[in-house]
Amino acid sequence: MKKTFAFLLIFSLVLTSFAVIGAAAQSKGKITVGTKDFTEQWIVGWMVKLLLEDNGYTVQLKKNLPSPTLRAGVESGDIDIMMSYDGTAYTTYLGRAYKGEGRVPWYAFPWALKVLDKPNGLTWITENGLYVNNTWALCVDGEWADKHDVHSISDLANYINNEQQVRWAIGNEFYERPDGLPALQETYGFEVKQSKLQLMSIGLTMRQVDQDNATVGMIYGTDPHAKAMGLEVLKDDKGFWPPYNLFPVVRTDTLEEHPELKGLMIKLTGAFPQPKKLGGSVEYPSARKVMMEMNHDADLSDPPKDPKTVAKEFLVEQGLIEG
Repeated sequence: MKKTFAFLLIFSLVLTSFAVIGAAAQSKGKITVGTKDFTEQWIVGWMVKLLLEDNGYTVQLKKNLPSPTLRAGVESGDIDIMMSYDGTAYTTYLGRAYKGEGRVPWYAFPWALKVLDKPNGLTWITENGLYVNNTWALCVDGEWADKHDVHSISDLANYINNEQQVRWAIGNEFYERPDGLPALQETYGFEVKQSKLQLMSIGLTMRQVDQDNATVGMIYGTDPHAKAMGLEVLKDDKGFWPPYNLFPVVRTDTLEEHPELKGLMIKLTGAFPQPKKLGGSVEYPSARKVMMEMNHDADLSDPPKDPKTVAKEFLVEQGLIEG
C-alpha cells in the first residue's frame, strides 16, 4: 500500500513538472506591466495584462506605483510596458515647458515624445491613443461656486487675492510637480498659504471638499466622483494644463525582442474612439466618456466592480479576447 501511494505521489509530481515545463515552453516570454496608483491606471494595466496573456505571454502586473517610481522602473528595465500620459512625460520627465494650445497643439505631443524619449530607450506607440485628456483639475462645492461666483481658476484666483484664503486638499505630486500647484499659482497670479494646504492620498481630496473640510480639491478629469458628489470642476480658462492622453510606452529592447507587442498595443488603443481629424482644438467626449464610465463602474457602481473585471468586460466586448 505504501509503495503504491509513493508511486502515485511520484507520478503526480512528474506530471505536474511536465505541465509547468510545458506551460513555460509555450509562453512567448515574460512581460512586466506597471501602473500608477489610481483606478484608471489599474483598469488599463489589467487591459494590457489580459490582452498579452490571451496572446501567449506571461505577464506580471506591478500596481500602485507613484509616477516617478513607474517611470524609473521602465527606464531601468524593471518594467517593460506602461500606459503613460503624454502631458506628464512632456513637462515632468522631459522638462519641456507647455505654453498653451496655440504653441503646442494637442496632436503634437505623442509624436514629439516618440523623438524625445528615443534616447531613453523608450518607444511611444502613437498610431492610436486613449484620448481621454485625464488632466489635473480643481473642484469646489457646486453651491459654494454659485454663491461666490467662482466657476474658473481665474475666478478662484480673484477670490483668493481679495484676502479670501481657502483650505485646499491636494495630492503630494500635485504639490511638487512642475505642472502642479507651483506653476499654477504663477500662471494665475495667486498664492496659497502653507497653512491652508492639506496633503493626502489622491482618492481623499474630493471627500474633503464634500465633507466641508476643504474648499478646493485636486481632481482628475476622468474621475466620476465630482458629479456624484455635486462638485463643480473649475474651468482652466488660461489653458495652463497640457493634454493628458494615454499611450502605450514600451522599452525599445523589449519591443525588438517581441515585435508583436506593437500590433497588440495598437489594437488595444484602437478599441477606443479616435479623433476624427488633426488640427486645432479637440474635444474629448467619446473616449473620455468611455473611460469615465469604466472608472464609475470600478468606483461607484453598487457594488463596485473589480478593475480587472471592468477591463476584461471591455476587451471581450471589443472582441480582443475570448470571454
